[in-house]
Amino acid sequence: LTVEDLTERAEMRSRLARMDRLASLGRLAAGLAHEIRNPLTGISLLLDDLHDRLLHTPKDQELIRRALEEMERLEGLVGDLLEFSRVSASACRPGDLRAVVERTLGLFKQGCERSGVTLVCDFAATLPVIALDEQRMQQALLNLLRNAQEAMPEGGTLTVSLQARPEEVCLRVSDTGVGMDDEQRRLIFEPFYTRKKEGNGLGLAIVHNIVAE
Repeated sequence: LTVEDLTERAEMRSRLARMDRLASLGRLAAGLAHEIRNPLTGISLLLDDLHDRLLHTPKDQELIRRALEEMERLEGLVGDLLEFSRVSASACRPGDLRAVVERTLGLFKQGCERSGVTLVCDFAATLPVIALDEQRMQQALLNLLRNAQEAMPEGGTLTVSLQARPEEVCLRVSDTGVGMDDEQRRLIFEPFYTRKKEGNGLGLAIVHNIVAE
C-alpha cells in the first residue's frame, strides 16, 4: 500500500491555473481599455463643447453634466483595467514604509471623519529600511483603506498597524465592519467580483497583483 499526500501538488496546480487565467484576463483587459479610452475621450470633449453652447438652457446643461459624471466613472474603470493588466516590474528601492503609510493616511483622514470612522495608528518606534515601490505600495494601501471604510457604513474603527519583525516589516489594515463569509473570502481577490452596488470589483484584485509581485 502506497500513501502519498497530494495536497501541496493540487494547491500548486490551482495557483498556476489562477495565474494563467489572470494573465489571459489581463491581456484582454489591456486591449479593451485601450480601445475604449480613445472614443471615450472624444465623446467627453464633444459633451464639454455642447455644454458650453447651451448657456441659455440650464435643464439641458444639467443632463450633460450628469452624462459627463457617468463618463468620469467609465474613465475610472478604464484606468483600473489598465492598472490591473499592468505587468511591468515594480521599481523597488530602499525606503521608509512608515513615511509612505503616513502620507497615504494623510490623504484618507478627511474621508474617515466624514463617514464617522475612527482612524487608529499603531506604529513601532523603529522600523528597518526595506525595498519597496512607494507609488504602488501607496495604491495598494489606499484600496485596502477604501474597502475597510466601505465595510463600515454606520461608522467604526479602522486600525493601521506597522510592526517590525526580523528582517521584515508587517503592515496590517483591520476594521470593525461586517466581515466576510467563506464564499466571499474565497472570491475576494477575483477580478470583477464585488458585493457593492457601485464598484467594478478590481480594487482588491489590483492589491493582490501588487502584493504578489
